[in-house]
Parts: sequence; C-alpha cells; structure tokens
Amino acid sequence: MDSNSVVITLDEAKANPVPGTVFHTGIVRGVVIEAHSPHNKALALLDCSFANCDQKHERESSDWHQCHRCSAHARGRGATRARSASPRRPETQSHTFPRGERLPCPPYFVVHSDWGTKASKRWAVRATLSGLGYLVSEPFNIRQAETLVEESLQAAGENGPALLGFDFAFGVPIQYAKHRRIDDFLAFVIEAESELFDAADEMSQVRSDRPFLAVAARGDTKASFLPRVGLTDGGQLRRCERRTPYRRDGRCIFWPGAGQVAGATRSGWKEVLQPALRSAARKAGQVRVWPFDGLLPELVEPGTLTLVETYPAEFYAHLGMSGQDKGKHAWRTAQGSKLISAAAEMQAVLDPELRRQIEAGFGPGDDGEDKFDATVGTLGLLRVALGLDRSEAPPDDDVRRVEGWIISRPTADF
Repeated sequence: MDSNSVVITLDEAKANPVPGTVFHTGIVRGVVIEAHSPHNKALALLDCSFANCDQKHERESSDWHQCHRCSAHARGRGATRARSASPRRPETQSHTFPRGERLPCPPYFVVHSDWGTKASKRWAVRATLSGLGYLVSEPFNIRQAETLVEESLQAAGENGPALLGFDFAFGVPIQYAKHRRIDDFLAFVIEAESELFDAADEMSQVRSDRPFLAVAARGDTKASFLPRVGLTDGGQLRRCERRTPYRRDGRCIFWPGAGQVAGATRSGWKEVLQPALRSAARKAGQVRVWPFDGLLPELVEPGTLTLVETYPAEFYAHLGMSGQDKGKHAWRTAQGSKLISAAAEMQAVLDPELRRQIEAGFGPGDDGEDKFDATVGTLGLLRVALGLDRSEAPPDDDVRRVEGWIISRPTADF
C-alpha cells in the first residue's frame, strides 16, 4: 500500500467504502477494493500483522476489526483465519498494456457512445482534432443514432476520418454462430428480419432466431434460457468478453440480466449497425466496421467512418483506474483525477464544463454513470488513435468474421 496515501479510521472507511481508500484498524492497514461484495458488504485487502510478512488477505467489512493475520500465520481462537487475496478481484491491481502506433491518418472526430435501450441512457462525448490537439466536449444525449452517424460521416467527408465507438456487441458467440450457421456477422445483421429485434415477452417464445428476452420473469433462469438459443453455460461468451487480469467476465449478450447488455445489443444492431450497413455510404465504401473489414490503420482513411465495439470496463485499467463501481457517485468522483491525468498525457484539452463534471463525479443522478462511461470511452479511443494502446484483433477467422473484438483488449488469452 502506498505509504503516502491518506489514511483514515476503520469507522470512516466502513461509513464510506470508496475503492482505493486506505484505513487503519488500530493494528494493521487496509485498502478498500470493492464497495459491495456479493453479501452487500465492502471488501478490503488487509496487511498481515505477523512480523516481516508482506502477505495481504481479503475480508468483508464485518471482519475488518478482528482480521489481523493472513492464513499462513493465523492461529489460536482469537485469530480469524483469513483467506488469501483472491484473483477474483484482479481489477484492483495496476497493469501495463502493449503500446501501438499512431493511426497514419488521425481521425478528425472521435466519438464514444454509452449505448442503452432508452434514449435517456444514450450519452456520448466527442473529441475533435484541432491545431491544439484534441478538444473533448461535454457529454451530450443521443436521440437518434442515425443522426450521429450521418453527422460524423459528413464531418469525415469535410475534414478527415471519423472513429465511432459503441458499447454493445459487434458479433455473436461462436457457439451461437455454429448453431445458426452464421459465417459472416455483418451479413447476418444486414439480412436480419425484424423478428430478430423483437424481444420475446416470455420464455416460451424464445428461439435461436428470436434470441432476446425482454424481461426475465419469476422462475426464469439462465440455465433454462441458454439451450433455447443454442448456447451452453461454457459457450455463452465471446472470446473477447472473457475475464482478464484486470476486469471481470462480460455478460451474455442475449440474457436480460443485470446491466443493459442484452437490450443495448438488440437496439444497437437494429438502430445503429443495420442502418449503417444498409446505407449508400456503406455501399460506397465510406462506412467500415472493425475488425470485420480489416485492420484499423487501413480502415481509418480520409472520408471514412469506422465503427468499433468498446467496453468501458476494459478502458478503466488502461486509464489508470482500479475497480468497477461506476454506479457509485463516490467511486466516480475518486476516479476524476485519473481521467484528467489521462487527458493531459494525450495533450487533449477538456471542455471546462466536462472538467467540472469529471471533478464532480458527473453528479449523483441516474445518468451520472452513463456520462462517466461516455467520457471514459472517448479517452480510451484517443489512446488507440495516438498509439498509446494497440488496436489489433487475433488473426483468427472466427474472431474476424463472427465474434468480433473489443477495442484495446489484448489479444492474448488469460
């Protein structure tokens, strides 16, 4: 733990368990790693009180006051046998990532949209290239996806290429593709009938050609859902969605569980991808989709608009943040300095209103996490454009034709 960190008391840490907070129990020091565990308690890594032991152990807040020794040195009735630090919270550690190269043709527009089913949940942040570098705007709400695509394409034609990121799935799990005999994801979306986007009202209506369920009713389980769409538990994720040393697994793109993954994917295919792929601009070669159409440096050219899939949680570690608690205002506020530092590293100029919102954690409202992720996504895409992160997908036909890839995610399996 950083010896220069501000240390607070155990009671203060319990009252406001912001990830990254360092506290002292009266015997040892700890650092909060998660505000809410599966048992709705905060988690922390605590030092071992045994002399010369540098091990740390993970405990819930109810045990912070008595958990002084790691499992190797716990003994006697008065010592709680703490677990060793578990790899299930790897995103609290710092990581380095392979650098890439600047895109040969720097995009004039870089836009990231935190996409949601409802218009009120669709926020975006735009970075515009100027003589001073990239100027990053305050978040704006997207009412119509086609308008954003058209405006970006027009700007690309007048000024230079545009790079747009959306946080919904550009691809399907290979197991689903084999079940449906899909060998080209983009062709699958182009040819899709309206039934694909018509979410089933109840489980009995779910089929592999109608894979989205609107809401899981009482008694509906993922175990009974997956076979209906041609998936097993082990095959429900795409390769790029699998956990890494710094973030958790993604979620099944069809199952209406926590978050907005299924709804965002369904509406994203219908309202963003299909119209863009059916457009005259696509036929003219102006609209490209990474990685299906080729390597990113070859796609981002004058007069073009390139669409990529993002995952804000993927960018957190790249931007120096730890944890994944965007729904908590205090956590977003604590990450503000990291976002500002990341922008400074790229010599990007933040709009004064955006900087104010970053420092305020984007406020306590329901849209705060959407604006936060929109900002994270744009800064993450700028890292790619400037060569601070690599933009490559595995040289695998399944990935580049069917499953797709999340921008910035390293290609190595973990």
